[in-house]
Amino acid sequence: MSIVSLNMFLPALPRMAEDLGVSYAQASLAFSGYLAVIAALQLALGPLSDRFGRRPVLLAALGIFVLASIGCALATRIETLLAWRAVQAVVIGASTVSAAAVRDVTGPAGAASRLGALGMVMAIGPMVGPMIGGLLDQAFGWRAVFWALAGLGAAAFTLAWLDFGETNTRRNASMLAQFRGYPAVMQSGVFWSCALVMTFGIGCFYVFLAGAPLVAEGVFDLPPAAVGIALGIITAGFFLGNALSKQLSERAGLGRMILAGRISAVVGMALSALALILAEPNVWVYFGCVVLVGLGNGLSTPSANAGVMSVDPALAGSAAGLAGAMIMAGGAVLTSGVGWVLVQGWMPVEQMLVALISTVALVGLLTGVWAYRGLRATGVDEPVS
Repeated sequence: MSIVSLNMFLPALPRMAEDLGVSYAQASLAFSGYLAVIAALQLALGPLSDRFGRRPVLLAALGIFVLASIGCALATRIETLLAWRAVQAVVIGASTVSAAAVRDVTGPAGAASRLGALGMVMAIGPMVGPMIGGLLDQAFGWRAVFWALAGLGAAAFTLAWLDFGETNTRRNASMLAQFRGYPAVMQSGVFWSCALVMTFGIGCFYVFLAGAPLVAEGVFDLPPAAVGIALGIITAGFFLGNALSKQLSERAGLGRMILAGRISAVVGMALSALALILAEPNVWVYFGCVVLVGLGNGLSTPSANAGVMSVDPALAGSAAGLAGAMIMAGGAVLTSGVGWVLVQGWMPVEQMLVALISTVALVGLLTGVWAYRGLRATGVDEPVS
């Protein structure tokens, strides 16, 4: 739900802007502003799950999400919609709790493998979410997307209530006692490098989501349903990358998986840039190359996440929350200016979007090298022979 809530409404963004009487850039705040709110919430929800347990935080997040989704569906002004979107962002607690619960019951290498399996399931949402969102918008209007999110949230709440048991057996006596352990996390180079790997890796994904609707409709003249397919294609690579992580991370080690993922993203964007230089824009080539960015995220994210939470297992939720806050804050910064940059006319929008994603991917590769060296030096990276 935390992933689907990000991108399911994106194919409807142009119609939403038109219906509410605002510009595309203003309407896109429902995406970039959402990331900023999530960044702040991650800082609170991770520590709360360490202190009070995973189950209550998960149930509260899903319950509030359902109410906020209904508020979005009923909004008649952009200010009201953005306010309810801010409340809706609490669902990110589901993502934080999921990762921390995995780390509660396994070690670093095992966590990367299980997070890879979890990522395969989570990848289904980004693949089908924009497609369903585009179909709902085309058939019933943009409000139907938020009604659908409310229904999905209610189903997730019911499942969690019936089947999600508590995994946190090492809770601190108080929030103050927990915060005393933060310096060990904050001073760790492994934490910062792995968190930055995820920030810039997933940042490529957010930049793509923010700019792709404009390119898909303005350059390739795709209808809303097809825009949804174009937005979802990057997660096809993410699904494959997570499948490979599930199979290879315990044997290859965290550092090698991270490095392989960041190289894949750079190669994908290099191919995309080369295709634009040598030929006219082609919708299949343009969006097909981005699959390698998704593949790279699927290879590197589970291992980087495991590295983040292995600095201090007793603060797994807090570390996951802090890393998640960095990812969302980075995404908010990166996406908030994408809509504005793309319409400035400095170069064709399809070229500008490739340039923006390529820049983020290159920085991600540099952080991947840092993480690789840090994991090997500290002994956190322990491949299984």
